[in-house]
Amino acid sequence: MEINDLIVFETTLKNGKPSLVKFSADWCVACTNLLPTWEQSKSTYGNAVNYIEVDAEEGADITNKLKIRGLPTVIGYCSQGTIVRTVTGSNINLLDMVDTINGYNK
Repeated sequence: MEINDLIVFETTLKNGKPSLVKFSADWCVACTNLLPTWEQSKSTYGNAVNYIEVDAEEGADITNKLKIRGLPTVIGYCSQGTIVRTVTGSNINLLDMVDTINGYNK
C-alpha cells in the first residue's frame, strides 16, 4: 500500500503487524531495481507483514521526520511500531529484513 500522509502512516504502523516501509522515487534507478524483489517478498509475506511504500517527495513529511537521506531505504518495524532495522541501497535482502522484524515479535 502506498501511504504519503504522516498520520495514516503512524496509525498503520500500530495495527499489530510488523511492517516493511520502502522509501523511493520515480526517478530513482536503484529503486526500480529493488521493485521485483519487493513485489516477490510482498506476495510471499504480505498477509503477515505490512508492505508500505512512501514516495520520498509526495510523502516529504514522513521522509523528513525519519531523516531519510538515500534511496531506496527500507525500514523494518516490529508489530509495536518500533524501528528494528534500516537499510539503504538497491541490494537490500528483504527476506533477512522479514526475519529480523518477525524475530522481534516472538
